[in-house]
Amino acid sequence: FHVGEKEMRLRNPATRLDLRILLAVYKGISGYGENYGRPLFWLILLLLLTSATVLVHGLMMGTGTSAVRLSPNSLVGWGWAVLYSLETMVHLPAREFTASGFGRVVSSLAGVFGPVLIALFGFALRQRLKR
Repeated sequence: FHVGEKEMRLRNPATRLDLRILLAVYKGISGYGENYGRPLFWLILLLLLTSATVLVHGLMMGTGTSAVRLSPNSLVGWGWAVLYSLETMVHLPAREFTASGFGRVVSSLAGVFGPVLIALFGFALRQRLKR
């Protein structure tokens, strides 16, 4: 009934446009809160894209004059970039890292959308385990 009701609201021409957009996004990201695999997929994709963007646009490890720019050509650099992105997504302080330029913008957006995807994953997992 839950999915059917959401589908009917999505397809109803009398439904406001902003609500239809939200319903379409909700359907695409988590299948109306019924599929825990989709938000997990989007969360991992966001983590990898944020890591790649931050690493390519300049991720510095360390502070002051001892700061070292991490290389996108090394596996260690990728590991630190993933850690930085994960810390950004869950709002942990990333004291030893500094992103620059466009990487900072992307990591800020990941800080907004990461918790939303984590919440949608938790909600869908709860729905699945409740049955």
